[in-house]
Amino acid sequence: MKKILRSTFAVAAAVLFTVSSQAGDSNPVTTSALTPSAVAVSCGYQYSVTGNVGSPSNPSSFGDVYVTLGSGSASQGSAVGAQLIFTEHVNAAVAANGDYELRIATGDLCSITAGAWSGATPVSGAVGEDVWYTYENQEATPIPGVVMLVSDGTTVWAFTLDSATASIVTPNPLTIQGTVTINVNQL
Repeated sequence: MKKILRSTFAVAAAVLFTVSSQAGDSNPVTTSALTPSAVAVSCGYQYSVTGNVGSPSNPSSFGDVYVTLGSGSASQGSAVGAQLIFTEHVNAAVAANGDYELRIATGDLCSITAGAWSGATPVSGAVGEDVWYTYENQEATPIPGVVMLVSDGTTVWAFTLDSATASIVTPNPLTIQGTVTINVNQL
């Protein structure tokens, strides 16, 4: 999986370098917007969070993406009812929304239980690089054993980062759109 992730980021980096080096081109190429998707994983499901289009030179331009986790699937939409906010640069940082709390645990997504909530480390604000992934040489790599937990005090969801990718939407001015794929398990 790591090899696939690294290959994906290497290709994205090459495309980004090629397109950004041709920023003076008067015929910009655009790609269509990405759409969210969900697929089954062994102990839950996988969901791809489609980020907003933004400028790498202005991380706040990516805005917030609100995600509501369910028992067998997730959805993107309004802040109402959403447990998570994906924000900042390519929407790869995650924060708890509203009355929800975000915590960090260690273990395996498929073997962690709701009991891990009490021993997990609470976090405030948005967390991303060096918390649930590392970013070096234009590659985001999930940190093994990091399981994020989110709860409103009733239901606990566990999720891990599977991958984070970005695609160029317009080369001049440069705008990109990210996709953060998470593995989710309702505990």
